[in-house]
Amino acid sequence: MNRAKKRKTPCYLDAADVPILNTKRPIYNEHTDPTRPTVKLRSLVDQGNYEEAKTLFIEIVKSNKYHFKNLWRVGIEIIGKTSPKDLLGYLKAVFISSPPVYAPETFNVYIDQLILEENFEEALEEIELRYDNSVFHHPILLRKMAICSYHLWKKAKDRLPESYFEDEDDRDQYDLNIIQYEKRTPIASRYLSQAHATYLRDAELLDIYFDFLTLIEDKYTIKEVVLNSLKAHEKNPDYYLLFTLLKINNQIKVFETKDYILSLYELNPNLKTEEMNLDKFCQAKCIEIVETLDDAGSSLEDLEKAYALALRIFKLYIYRFEHGNPETWFQEVVMELFNNAMSEPIVKEYHDRHVDTLLRSPFIKNKISGNWSLLVDLMKELVRKYEEEHTKGEGEEANLDEQEQEEEQEEDIKEEPEAQEEGEEETDEDDEETEEEQEEEEEEAKEEQEYEFQYDDEDIILERESFMDF
Repeated sequence: MNRAKKRKTPCYLDAADVPILNTKRPIYNEHTDPTRPTVKLRSLVDQGNYEEAKTLFIEIVKSNKYHFKNLWRVGIEIIGKTSPKDLLGYLKAVFISSPPVYAPETFNVYIDQLILEENFEEALEEIELRYDNSVFHHPILLRKMAICSYHLWKKAKDRLPESYFEDEDDRDQYDLNIIQYEKRTPIASRYLSQAHATYLRDAELLDIYFDFLTLIEDKYTIKEVVLNSLKAHEKNPDYYLLFTLLKINNQIKVFETKDYILSLYELNPNLKTEEMNLDKFCQAKCIEIVETLDDAGSSLEDLEKAYALALRIFKLYIYRFEHGNPETWFQEVVMELFNNAMSEPIVKEYHDRHVDTLLRSPFIKNKISGNWSLLVDLMKELVRKYEEEHTKGEGEEANLDEQEQEEEQEEDIKEEPEAQEEGEEETDEDDEETEEEQEEEEEEAKEEQEYEFQYDDEDIILERESFMDF
């Protein structure tokens, strides 16, 4: 069915009503003009002109024509720079007006601002109201509840009277500070235990949980918490977690600190030596290595551990020097290892990491006093001597192997005639045995034939007699 197109009604304009257009005005573009305010807003923010950006931002929000996704983040920067006190109210308004898709993200930012402003009670209430909802039921909110409950508990504890911990019988049951503290304690304990079980590698949570358990004097739980975090670190090493664990271990001995000092400095080569007494530790270990290698009664396993530890110390030495932390005491330790615990892996590491070039750099020379070039030359000479001795030893072993092979070949040549004679004797004996066996077989065959002939003659005689009777 053909539909007739309707003709547009002619539009007549009064020439007097038509505004005079500026010839320099750009022609309107429906694809680019709507984006121009946002581009202008971004340029104002980049230039640091936040006052004009705020005015433009308010007008853009009022127009209600622009997408929420990219707009609210820009508003955080603008409001934060122009009126920081209004930022919390802005974020709350953003969360309330946000679509359901963006609600978890905007709520998380709103809670972060509450925590930054140390408004822990309101943050905890806001999370507890929504945590049971599947949209907001996320472990990160559990962590924030643990942090808020800990700070509220700490404030309640600070308001307690001094006599609270001295005598339990003299406590005032109607004291609001005591009531508040006893209310906060189980809440903080529950949230901290759940959050720590979820985030075993979180150093901040571990620190505040340890402080909480220390103040309530729960030593058994402290040990369990520290060991669980230590297991998590061993599975996936983390510097901040290990540093926190070692700091806690200095207060309450749960594990051996010396076993993790090298690991800590390997994770962070810029850590100061005084933090964990790295110099004393390395010097003591160097003496142990030398004593183990000099002891004739050391087992093979002990020797392997000593060489492995020497290699690990040497790697840490290179790592710290590479990060601009050269130390004279470390150079002395390494020289002791080069003199008494040199090994093939150390030589390989020396060449692969270009240690000679590293130590001769002007940066290292300027940081270490003394005749540094002489020490570097001495290290190079020790490496060269070890390589020469090692190659000589390999050559001597190869010569010994060749001599052993030649002796074995000579013995084989000598043993060949004897083996041939023995073989001939064995073949003669085998021939005699075979001849005897053949003779025995022939005799048995003859006896069988004679027996058959006898049997045939008897049959013939019997047949003749029976025929005559007939």
